[in-house]
Amino acid sequence: MNNLFDTSTITAIATGTGGGVGIVRISGSDAISITDKIFKGMRKITNLKGYTGAFGKVYDEKGVLDEAVVFVYRAPHSYTGEDVCEICCHGGHFILQRVTEMLIKNGAVPAQAGEFSKRAFLNGKMSLAQAESITALISGESRQAVGAAMNIKEGAIHREIDTIIDSLLNQTAHITAYIDYPEEGVEDVLYSDLKDNITRAKSTLEQIAQNYNKGRLIRDGINTAIVGSPNVGKSTLMNLLTGYERSIVTDIAGTTRDVVEERIIFGDIVLNLSDTAGIRETEDTVEKIGVKRSLDKITNCDIIMAVFDSTKELNSDDNDLLEKLKDKLCIAICNKTDLESKIDKEKIRQYTENVVEISAKDGTGIDRLEKETSKLVGLSNLSENALILANQRQYNCIIQAINSLSDAYDRIAFGETLDIVSMPLEEAIDSLLELTGKNASAETVDRVFEQFCVGK
Repeated sequence: MNNLFDTSTITAIATGTGGGVGIVRISGSDAISITDKIFKGMRKITNLKGYTGAFGKVYDEKGVLDEAVVFVYRAPHSYTGEDVCEICCHGGHFILQRVTEMLIKNGAVPAQAGEFSKRAFLNGKMSLAQAESITALISGESRQAVGAAMNIKEGAIHREIDTIIDSLLNQTAHITAYIDYPEEGVEDVLYSDLKDNITRAKSTLEQIAQNYNKGRLIRDGINTAIVGSPNVGKSTLMNLLTGYERSIVTDIAGTTRDVVEERIIFGDIVLNLSDTAGIRETEDTVEKIGVKRSLDKITNCDIIMAVFDSTKELNSDDNDLLEKLKDKLCIAICNKTDLESKIDKEKIRQYTENVVEISAKDGTGIDRLEKETSKLVGLSNLSENALILANQRQYNCIIQAINSLSDAYDRIAFGETLDIVSMPLEEAIDSLLELTGKNASAETVDRVFEQFCVGK
């Protein structure tokens, strides 16, 4: 992939502007000499060893621009694998922008989106899968999301995939040698061993694939619909979970006529909440539209929080809702437990075993709701070391490899010759090499790094 590599020295602001401290990063063979042209310190940075810094001042044409600390990282022991300087100065927009302009005037070029990380990948500092984890780290909104991204960045997926690739390469090399060099006395290829190795590789990949949906929930949030009859406390629950009055709460039935949405962190997970209109039979034209949207949410969401008024017996609207909850991932919430209970909880358990009693008014029972929500989607007992894919691209590569391995296994079962069996094995290897980036096209690599911010 040398054709992907740009040898120019690049620069960009690596932090947000407006903070107390900001960083301008510069990477490339001329990074240190260019930085030396605008920075004068107590120690000359061209003489600094890697992983050291110097305090001084940054200059433009008019004189001193700002005080700064410059850290030097020498190739190949840097993030990009090139010589890198990081200029740490005050974080005002003008200062950061002006420092960047001065670096460009002295020979650097503006970095493209994700170009620092792209160079790290091209210089062998990380795999493509590890690079993709950086975006997940930056956007992670919960401990689980950050933990999963860090697990990928530290190479968990890369190591597992490399082990499978090595095994399959050994198999295909053995087959090739056995077919092409029979006079060399190459050990026989045993179909039984080949099937066992294919089965093990396929099983590992299937386990990784099964975690993809959990990874999606951790990364993108759990689409959660709050549903129920009018006046059971759906909007009060919504306001409690969001921490402010997101939904209108009144004693008048049918107040919520549209879907009110909010994204929240609930314990250690992210919920994409939708407070829906009360589900009931109505002749009101506008309310009918709201009820239809509520029913659509039941069909399309990841989980359902079905709210019931525990101070009342189940009515026909409640019973109709329970019927709609069959075979759904659902938590039944018996609300208003601060008052006398009249609801038939055992009947509710006939439709869902997940029943939580709360008072949305005073917050009682919310801790239990948090635990049950995490448990319902399978995230409560997810290991910190679980192999979770970062995105759809990686998942597609895994599925392609699984399908190829299944094809190879079937060819063995049908009694095909070894050269025919080896073809899908090589396809599986190609798919896995594409996942790690060792066999990724220029278009794929560009598409991955275009999603990054400019300074990363």
